[in-house]
Amino acid sequence: MGKSTEEKGPMQMGKSTEEKGPMQMDINLFELQDALDVLKEKGVSKPTKEEIEEEVQKKRGEKYGSTGSLRRKSSSNNRIKKDRN
Repeated sequence: MGKSTEEKGPMQMGKSTEEKGPMQMDINLFELQDALDVLKEKGVSKPTKEEIEEEVQKKRGEKYGSTGSLRRKSSSNNRIKKDRN
């Protein structure tokens, strides 16, 4: 009994966190809807989980200025906008 639970336990945990992990971002429905709307505007008819999460993170970055990587992305976008003008 002890062995079987030890063998199964970590594996099941590992799989579930890998499969579900990325999507467990606690996206609320409003964020999800915003992300889907943005992706539709871009012409993405069936976005992947990654694309949706990326849009939600961008939105959160604008809202809260959260992580450094998002700040970097936004600053590079600003540079591009400046170049166009």
